[in-house]
Amino acid sequence: MTKQNELTAARVAKGSIYLTLETVLITLISVTGFAVMARMITLTEMGVIAGLTLFSTFAIIISDFGLSATVLKYVSELRGKQEDLSKIIFSTTTLKALIVLITASILFIIAPYLSELLFETTLYSFTIRLLILDVVVIAIAHFFR
Repeated sequence: MTKQNELTAARVAKGSIYLTLETVLITLISVTGFAVMARMITLTEMGVIAGLTLFSTFAIIISDFGLSATVLKYVSELRGKQEDLSKIIFSTTTLKALIVLITASILFIIAPYLSELLFETTLYSFTIRLLILDVVVIAIAHFFR
């Protein structure tokens, strides 16, 4: 094994440990925050939070459309071949932005109906619209991660 391969293996191991620790830390913070919050709010409010979390997760999955995994595969492959990445990155970024904006626009328009469907009241329409804006930011940030 050459010195360069050893360094690469060490870097991979170090990166793997870092990602594992990051995941564990984020999970611990989330669980702790959820436990503290659950003790501070009512059962109805907890149901609203669960419904909004379900909605935002669903919206993020729809807006990703599998592009993040696809880009990761092709960018890695083309980097290995030393080919130009600009066309793929530009076209997928444009497509991702269009998908996110179209999805967000549709959900923004039907927010009162979603509020009625999920919570049997339109009181949460504004909250759903704010959540949609958050989903747009998360979806775009997730793409560049």
